[in-house]
Amino acid sequence: MKETVRDRRLLLVVFLALLNDRLARCLIIPLLPYLLLQFHTSGLVMGLLLSSYTLTSLVITPFAGHLSDMVGRRPVMLSSLGLGVVGMSVFGFAPNLPLMFTGRMIDGLGGGTASTAASVIADITPSEQQTQSFGLIAMASAIAIVIGPGLGGVLAGLGLRVPILFATLTLLLNLLFAWFDLRETNPALPGGVARLPLSRQGLVAGLRTALRPFQQGGLAGSSLAFGLLSLAGYGLLGIISFYMAKVLGWSPHQTGFAFTIAGAVTVVQQLGVIGRLSRRLGDRATLVLSHGVAALGCLLLLLASPGRAAVPVTAGVTLICLSLGMAAPSIRSIVVGVSDPKATGSGMGMVQSIQNLGSCLGPPLVGLIYDRLNPGASFLATILVLGASLLVLLLVRGSEELRRPLPR
Repeated sequence: MKETVRDRRLLLVVFLALLNDRLARCLIIPLLPYLLLQFHTSGLVMGLLLSSYTLTSLVITPFAGHLSDMVGRRPVMLSSLGLGVVGMSVFGFAPNLPLMFTGRMIDGLGGGTASTAASVIADITPSEQQTQSFGLIAMASAIAIVIGPGLGGVLAGLGLRVPILFATLTLLLNLLFAWFDLRETNPALPGGVARLPLSRQGLVAGLRTALRPFQQGGLAGSSLAFGLLSLAGYGLLGIISFYMAKVLGWSPHQTGFAFTIAGAVTVVQQLGVIGRLSRRLGDRATLVLSHGVAALGCLLLLLASPGRAAVPVTAGVTLICLSLGMAAPSIRSIVVGVSDPKATGSGMGMVQSIQNLGSCLGPPLVGLIYDRLNPGASFLATILVLGASLLVLLLVRGSEELRRPLPR
């Protein structure tokens, strides 16, 4: 299967849709602590606000994956982007915490964007190139981190809610862009015709098909490890801006700059490293390596002192972003390799749900430890979770089972 000019254009369309989607959310990263401080909130509330998005995304993503198998990638992607516009609008105009949470949860209902994009990539990319192509998802996030926090910090000079309004406009333009340029790729829908009507029995059967590969010991263990890594990594990234603002006394510009450096290094990783690394080590070994990179990042945060924090904190955040950028493409490639081609969307939905579960539980748990104990305890707890995750990954029998073809 050769990559055509049409497929390369579609990859560009998907990448730009993901980039704009991630950029809108990265614009508000350095602002959340300052928005919440006016309500005199805690690290736990900060974590819960971050998790409210992934909570609804966690619920909706498996169904979005199955729907993309049944009715097509295009309608699911457009619906997800539309919900993002509504959610960000509510969040941007919210005068109080309950409405801020409501906006984040509506935004999360559009969380099928990444899993649907992964399904499109799997539809049109040869198996030997999939890990590198799945890296486009991580690269979109990384570029957004390069641009978003810094731009958000600049726009915050005009008012704390200005970046949120700008993010809403970005999502709206993204929806229009996808509407005109995104074509249907689901191979199970000849001519892009949906297999309607949907039924509860069909939904249950589709989810069972998606879950079949995860019953293998190797994939189950790798998925659990990926979930724990997501919990640790996103939990720490969720609370670190609060730490930068309250403990280090950094401004939104300084916080944004730290995330910008992390994003820039991750872009380089996705452009020149992840594909070669996967081909040389294999997806499973790359997943193992990601744990070591994350643990080193947490250790740097733990050793940082308030008077000399700039370099270790920025380096720690960068390494954690790199670890997540290594792990996500690897697990997606593993899942595609053992899944039924007719259930690719459901499989990608399950991977995204695992990631969402980690990023949903991580910020409030790390935030709670931060509040009840201290920042160092939250960094140490993250290292312990990474150790448990690595232990799971090393103990399960994985490499032989993941090479074995899925029984028909």
